[in-house]
Amino acid sequence: MESCCQNDRPRQQGVLSGIFYGLIPHTFCIAFVVLSLAGAVGGATLAKEFLMLPYFFLFLTILSLMSATLASFLYFKKNDYCNWRGIKKKYKYLITLYSVTIITNILVAYLIIPALTNGPDRRVEYGANQLTLANIEVQIPCPGHAPLIIDELGKVSGVEDVSFQAPRTFKVAYNSQETSLESIEGAEIFKTFKIRSN
Repeated sequence: MESCCQNDRPRQQGVLSGIFYGLIPHTFCIAFVVLSLAGAVGGATLAKEFLMLPYFFLFLTILSLMSATLASFLYFKKNDYCNWRGIKKKYKYLITLYSVTIITNILVAYLIIPALTNGPDRRVEYGANQLTLANIEVQIPCPGHAPLIIDELGKVSGVEDVSFQAPRTFKVAYNSQETSLESIEGAEIFKTFKIRSN
């Protein structure tokens, strides 16, 4: 029989703990977003190596779910909940943990990184200086890879501006006297991420 003086943990702590453990697996993504907002070139360079892996965000989601499972196991073991009764008692914790894990992955890959991709609104006059606008559709697994494509296209001589339009279209403004669409489409990045033919 439990003592009536024993303080049971507040019910909300399980939910807060679920959110906390759900965010831990996303440390890399959160650091990338913070570094991008701060304009840290080193952070973008580090992230570029990971973004070159076509299914990086899928791998990151699986890794996040594995980390969430390990975190929940440690939490349950510490609090002696490793049984059906404990799972039933803490089901809200598990729902919160896995929900935060999945939602964070979706937000980072499909909203946050693509929103940071285009940055401030740039007004490029396509008629001036003989700039030509081309739409290139790239087979990227998710919008989270957009910054990598924009960065690589920006290195092509004659390319003046690149912007991203979800889910896979890149609007490229280039000087037709300095480069051609064929040269742009021949960029090294398109050996990994193929251009979708119309």
